[in-house]
Amino acid sequence: MRRLLILPMLLILCTSCVLLEEKTLTLWTNRPEFTDYIEVYNTEQEEYRIEIIYKESPAYAIIHENEHPDIVAGEFLKSTNVINSFSDLEPMFEEGMITRSDIYPSLLQLGKRGEELLLLPVSFRLPILFFNKNRLGEDLAAFTLSLEDIKQITAEFNEESKPRRPVMGFSPRWSAEFMYICTLLLGTGFGENSNGQLIWNNQKLLDSINFFRTWSEEINGGRELEDYFKGKYFYDPDFKLLLNERIILSYRDLRSFFSIPKEKRENLDFRYIGEEDKIPVLEDMVFMGIPKKSSNKKAAQTFLAWFYQIENQKKCLATSHFKRTRTFGIADGFSSLSEINEKELPGYYSELGGRIPRKENLLFPEPLPSNWKRIKEEVLEPYLLKEAGRDQEIGGFETELQRWILQQSE
Repeated sequence: MRRLLILPMLLILCTSCVLLEEKTLTLWTNRPEFTDYIEVYNTEQEEYRIEIIYKESPAYAIIHENEHPDIVAGEFLKSTNVINSFSDLEPMFEEGMITRSDIYPSLLQLGKRGEELLLLPVSFRLPILFFNKNRLGEDLAAFTLSLEDIKQITAEFNEESKPRRPVMGFSPRWSAEFMYICTLLLGTGFGENSNGQLIWNNQKLLDSINFFRTWSEEINGGRELEDYFKGKYFYDPDFKLLLNERIILSYRDLRSFFSIPKEKRENLDFRYIGEEDKIPVLEDMVFMGIPKKSSNKKAAQTFLAWFYQIENQKKCLATSHFKRTRTFGIADGFSSLSEINEKELPGYYSELGGRIPRKENLLFPEPLPSNWKRIKEEVLEPYLLKEAGRDQEIGGFETELQRWILQQSE
């Protein structure tokens, strides 16, 4: 009799294990903010449970690893050789699980490949220049600073302050990322071809290098003086140099600006960088999708439907704020839900009052290769700094890139 009872009990246990496995999802991400969001989700409902697995590069992992998660969230997922790993999410809109009008249209379009919507946008970040509002601000345009605006502000500050003490308003060479943004505004147009390889307008890139060199000579008195000034005074953080009126402008992205202690920010203000009120969105936008090889797509859709509800993103913001997580907005950037940015973020960051860009102000980047982050950090930015800092004929970026590619294959 006892042996007869064992088989039903084993069947019950095996069935329970299968059901538990079906209700547990895995999410691959490199964004620590998702820990807070998943905690809220797991607490609010009992039907499914999500476990986070950290991947340094989710875009690399999804095409190189043998395991298959249920959800992926990270940067550069929309690259040509990555995006086709994901399932079509268009049915979620057709079934009313997500409201299309809540999401920035141009940003939503970036997640499409042909007629299929393979990725949903999560967040994006924007470049700014900030300054001592007691020294600058009243005469500035309300929303953006163009490259010519920045040059003029720098030149006037240098000329006005020259008799009193050593100052230098601003140099593009102080920030490799600012130099990269300049190349975008000047038309270099980094992107990828149908094979996922990097493409760009080389003449515009050369023009950008000449733009930096001219700035150094005409505005700041030459590259040697720029280097001397940076070496002598940049042991202090940029906000202190601004408050002491040693410099007039400094570059950061918005999330980095809000990492400055609040008491230091009281005398600081910012403007977005842009041309003709078009603000370039930085390329490391966060997207989220469901891989084709997910073992439980229905459950994964349930989480995405939850995350893209305005009320639930409000809860995510409140949780991160309550826990004092060192993060800005949603996934360390502006949310892809416009209402969150327009109505919720100013309540947490008072400086954003009246400063939320409209959808028509945003200039979203083209898809880039999945290894773009490494190309940018290890090849492009060093190239810009090197070429802007010397007098010789400008070297070829393609040569630098090909040398780097060969080193990766050794």
